[in-house]
Amino acid sequence: DAAPPPTRGPAARLAASLIGSRTAAAAVVRCALAHPRPPTPPTEAAPDTGAPGVALHRYLKISTHNVRSLFAHQHDTLLNVREWAADIVVLTETKMGRRTHWVRKHLANETAASYKVFSNAKPVNHATKRRAAGVAIGIREGLCRGGSARHMPIDAASLQGHISHVRLHTPGSTPLHVVGVYMPTDSLSVRKEIYAHVNEIHREAAAAQEHMLVAGDFNAGSAAADRGSKHLSAADTAHIEWRERHGFKPAAEQPCPQHEGRAWTYSPAGDRSCFSRIDDIILSPGLQQSLRAHEGPAAFAWVSSVGGPFDPRPVHCCLPTEAVGLWDAP
Repeated sequence: DAAPPPTRGPAARLAASLIGSRTAAAAVVRCALAHPRPPTPPTEAAPDTGAPGVALHRYLKISTHNVRSLFAHQHDTLLNVREWAADIVVLTETKMGRRTHWVRKHLANETAASYKVFSNAKPVNHATKRRAAGVAIGIREGLCRGGSARHMPIDAASLQGHISHVRLHTPGSTPLHVVGVYMPTDSLSVRKEIYAHVNEIHREAAAAQEHMLVAGDFNAGSAAADRGSKHLSAADTAHIEWRERHGFKPAAEQPCPQHEGRAWTYSPAGDRSCFSRIDDIILSPGLQQSLRAHEGPAAFAWVSSVGGPFDPRPVHCCLPTEAVGLWDAP
């Protein structure tokens, strides 16, 4: 008798079910396995800190990635979300509408953790019939229970598809504002509006002693070293001035061994001589202060190629949960 076919692992089964082709599924899995995974932070529970009967994980993990159309790259994105196992996922340039049920369904059915998705979409351009921009924030279910996650309104028409804001407040925790942004490449005026809205969120959060982080595609570097050419554009200058004026800083990151400065996330047409670091996770001054005062493990960030040679590449950040003061709802 012929031997039965070998049993495929969960990653291969997931890819096959999503893509519908064994050949394509195998190619996706080979692509994922050919690239190194990001470092895995410790997951053991930390000592009790007063949380209401909920085990406290040592790190809160945030991942952000410009997916360049979530519908076109849903298979790769789902595989990546499964690999990242993040608590908060910020996806930019999603190019999707307001209907996100299909995203929530796949995230719930095809990943180890269930996520609630909060999306801000840009209306369809009726002249070209195309979608653009778009920001989606996925929050792990444990941080959403009992209405702990609130999607805050973005009223200005010019900001639609460029910013999404979720306030997390589980029982007994310090509220955390998660702001996802996709900065336009061709409009300094819209960029200034986004900064102004982020500033208003920060002003209210700081007044209430609440934490805040901003993650996404800024289409600008945070320092001259973030551009391979060392030439700063008007967008770079505006971003650096805004960040320094309001005290926002990226999470600490190990220097990149290939070049001066931090690891790149984008290179035009794969030209690494023109690398740029334009995707980031930046922290408010209040959150930075809490991290400095924390005596346990330090926060750290990194750029990865997990899931394939994407351009832009995803950025990840791990923040000590005790310093952030945010844990799962009971």
